[in-house]
Amino acid sequence: MFRPFLKDIRKFYKDYKITLISEKTYKDFALSFDRAYFDELVYFDKVFGFNTFALKDECFDVLISPFNNLSLSVAKNILCISAKEKIGFFPAKCPQIPNLKLFSKIIYLKSDEEFRALTYQNDFEQLFHQKIDFNFQIKLDESKFSKINFDFTQKYALVFPGGSNKNKRWDALNFAKVCEHLYEKYKLVSFVCGTKNESILAQKMSLNKPFIKNICAKFSIEELVYIISKAQIVLANDSAGYHLGMNSACENVLCICPKDWSLNVNVNYPSTLFKNKILTIVTNENLNQICADEVCKLIDKRHFKN
Repeated sequence: MFRPFLKDIRKFYKDYKITLISEKTYKDFALSFDRAYFDELVYFDKVFGFNTFALKDECFDVLISPFNNLSLSVAKNILCISAKEKIGFFPAKCPQIPNLKLFSKIIYLKSDEEFRALTYQNDFEQLFHQKIDFNFQIKLDESKFSKINFDFTQKYALVFPGGSNKNKRWDALNFAKVCEHLYEKYKLVSFVCGTKNESILAQKMSLNKPFIKNICAKFSIEELVYIISKAQIVLANDSAGYHLGMNSACENVLCICPKDWSLNVNVNYPSTLFKNKILTIVTNENLNQICADEVCKLIDKRHFKN
């Protein structure tokens, strides 16, 4: 949700050296698509597990923390990074906890429940004192992908059955049932995507099903985004794969996710933020109560009704 605003940060701090501090999972994406907007990338291996010794000799003019919470681990990172000015974004109803004094400037989110990118838009408009327009869609240079070892003449779906949070994963066999429906009714071959570790999910799905293919970890992030952009539909849990689908030119995206606090904040992209895209979100407090037949009917009704 933060990355669409990197270009505005680069423009506002045009004479500054910009260091981007992120999780390792964002590294390849940042280097592939956002490289023009920062000078240096420092990443940590685990969520909030940043090794501040990597910056022990650095003293920044400005530190911007886009986290909308101040957990102990985040507070430790902020404390260990030396900067003349530290700017933090926090919920509108943020309690007055002691760690807030770590920041020299605090910008409060317009709403605690609004879609995260819209709150960031408001925050950076406050910080930069100017109107900000942003676009999620990743721009691709078509000429770079002429030699990808992938058959683009076929009609296909991309499926992301994994995700870092196991509690947000719909059963892979349910995805397999949906893939079977896509093949039988629309002749779509389904390609299962994910990390190398998630290849086991693809193997589980594709057993005795030749219309389901495993391409986990077989393409670069740039190639994968291009393949996504040409797909007839993307099916995913609330995961990086879902957001890649929403940030691509693919016109059909279906996300399966639990009904919790993060639904409106991180998952439910407002229709005003994308054009020529049909988004379906299937949600339940218990993912096991979402049946494959229900998802198939939604696909027929919303995505391939013609």
